[in-house]
Amino acid sequence: MSSRTDSGRPPRCSDVHGEPLPGTAKKGTTYLIVEHSHGWGRDVLDGDALGEELAGRIREFVAAAGAAFHLIRRPGRAVREGTATRAYLIFTSSPDPDAPAPTIEAYNLQGGIEDIFVLDLSGPGRNTALGARPVPHPLVLVCTHGKRDLCCAVKGRPMASAMRAAASSMDALLRRGTTEPCSVDDTGRASDADESTDVVWESSHTGGHRFAPSMILLPWGYSYGRIGTDQGMAMLATLARDELPLPGLRGRGCYDGPGQAAEVHVAAELSARGLPVSPGELAVFGCGDSGADTVRRTVTRPDGGRWSVELRHLDLPPVLKSCGKEPAATDTWEVVGFRSLDQGA
Repeated sequence: MSSRTDSGRPPRCSDVHGEPLPGTAKKGTTYLIVEHSHGWGRDVLDGDALGEELAGRIREFVAAAGAAFHLIRRPGRAVREGTATRAYLIFTSSPDPDAPAPTIEAYNLQGGIEDIFVLDLSGPGRNTALGARPVPHPLVLVCTHGKRDLCCAVKGRPMASAMRAAASSMDALLRRGTTEPCSVDDTGRASDADESTDVVWESSHTGGHRFAPSMILLPWGYSYGRIGTDQGMAMLATLARDELPLPGLRGRGCYDGPGQAAEVHVAAELSARGLPVSPGELAVFGCGDSGADTVRRTVTRPDGGRWSVELRHLDLPPVLKSCGKEPAATDTWEVVGFRSLDQGA
């Protein structure tokens, strides 16, 4: 790897694309995300952004629930004066077949961020008495955390602004899952005062600076990377058709690395056959053997279809995982076998 780019500056971690994307998604199934338009520090819970005492309390609070914590803001750092702090609690897809469907719940924190401590993070539907509102549209969190890694600011902020502008005019996306019309003004916010239809947010670290622009699609917990502006626009249009966007897809955080790669592979195969899947439609089974050199995962589709995916573990040459750091070892899961388990398919 060259130590300098053509411009003479050191290479940024996202400039080199030698690492495959599938299997690299941020792990997790519960997210607590809170609007905070001011500085985030290098780590949102290092005490710089929120103060050491509050940050420490939040660390303990989310750790007890196994939840990820993110700070978000509207692209361009637009601040809504005189309005309550917005928070979202998201329960994503789960490998448990009996798990409830992915959900997003919204809250207005009238007293500020400290109000999150009354929330029950153990499952969906448990905070109705606290003013929880179901959110009928997806959320796209674009990492713009420049103090964590420069790539996320340089590549993430323009992407977030462009996608927000596109989302504000997409009625089908913004009304998804509702029976009531949603009127949207030119800022991308609902003109009826109760619930903003904000779809795209700038976010603190989403995992994977080297894949910038890096983003997470909620409520399903899909991670994306290396998304160009045209692909970002197409992602929103694809979601409006209730289809899973495939360009830049790294996987879904409820699965391990090989499970993520298996889902991405099957979704791409079905799309190539003219049978695109909806977000969260596929389920992956088989886990616990990701330390082996070769593993198998079974991928199913509710309306019919089962596939066996064989994957091989590969060590890759060192990569720049963060700007300014030395290259570090990484690995990947390569699909080496794929077959239908249904007779006659």
